[in-house]
Amino acid sequence: MKGLVQQAKNASSIDVFSRTSTSIMNTSTLKASAISLGLCLGMLASSTAYAQEQGVEFGAEARVVFDDNIFREVDGESDTIFEVLPTIGYVGLYGKHKLTAEYDGKYALYTDNSDVNYANHRARGQLDLDLTTRWNARLGVLVIDEVEEPGLNNFQLNGAEEFTEFDSVRLSAETSYGQRQSAGQFVFKYANQSFDYENNNQAFRDRTIDELTGTFFWRVFPRSRVIFEVRSLMSDSDNIVGFNQSFDQLSYLTGLTWEATAKTEGEFRIGYQNTEYDNPLIDDLDGLSFFLDVDYKPDSDSLANLAISRTTRDSAELTLAGLETTDIVLSYKTPLAGRFAMEAEYLYRLDDFDGASNRSDDTNRIKGQLLYDAYNWLEAYVGVEYLTRSSDLEIFEYDNTRFLIGVEILFDN
Repeated sequence: MKGLVQQAKNASSIDVFSRTSTSIMNTSTLKASAISLGLCLGMLASSTAYAQEQGVEFGAEARVVFDDNIFREVDGESDTIFEVLPTIGYVGLYGKHKLTAEYDGKYALYTDNSDVNYANHRARGQLDLDLTTRWNARLGVLVIDEVEEPGLNNFQLNGAEEFTEFDSVRLSAETSYGQRQSAGQFVFKYANQSFDYENNNQAFRDRTIDELTGTFFWRVFPRSRVIFEVRSLMSDSDNIVGFNQSFDQLSYLTGLTWEATAKTEGEFRIGYQNTEYDNPLIDDLDGLSFFLDVDYKPDSDSLANLAISRTTRDSAELTLAGLETTDIVLSYKTPLAGRFAMEAEYLYRLDDFDGASNRSDDTNRIKGQLLYDAYNWLEAYVGVEYLTRSSDLEIFEYDNTRFLIGVEILFDN
């Protein structure tokens, strides 16, 4: 099922709807890491893209999950979890301008481990301004109050009684000169994001990040554009008494976007990334950075996606510096007979750690779901997920299997 807000996301490059910037993300989901390839995609939609439905939509998911390793540890503890995921969205058109707003929640109740019960909240808004035939602007806000999914960064809970909680606020402003279909287009973006960690001795990760990006697109073929991009990211730690992880990062990227056929489109960027830490005890990081995102539609109802990225991100372990992360994500969804459909995803992640830790991690995750579209407003599904991590340090290894069954409802006007 695709609602109004999802249609709005697909109609333009809505980076405010992504979790965080690639380099400093907390990896709340593995897939979010790889598909952050759209970072400052720069294709601000023209007013023609606003010819879509508007109004309010309401939806919710309810599901039961069996998880055999809820803390993602060597010796795992299992539990059954009841989850409810409400959502409300709004799309409004005001002349040539568009306002999009959305709230997503997740309430999780653990049968045997009530101490880890949690409620996630995520609210976002975006205002697209069609100023002239050449100038467009975008303002965005993202507010997060969530827990980190364990095992997806380099922090190990190691007996903690609750998941790591954090708050984040992101404000962004973007302007472009030229349209997506123009011969050339300039896009400039500024974003400010703060992180505040509340437990599990993670306060050293509190920080404020300022990000400035300039991108130029040049159309070389009717369906292809060359990309030149410079990005500056400044991360200032709020708690520097114990171990200052503040850094400045510069990225220089070039690449290509293409729509080869009606079935295939994609984007590729490659370049140099340099990260310099204020703390002299942390080695600076520099080297190759790249992003690839390719969609293939064998038919109108099916979609395959390949996303590959290599970048640096900050550590979730005190006294450890940043790490270089390579992600490969392959996903596919297609209808089956009758009202059935299936979705599948495979992710591989390689984390190489800087400094004296002498550690690298390999993470693999396989997900599959079988969906049944009972009505236009009701969908049922069953799924399975398998997640495993191997590491040079045995304490960080784990295996995890999850089985889930649920329903999703969606109403709009």
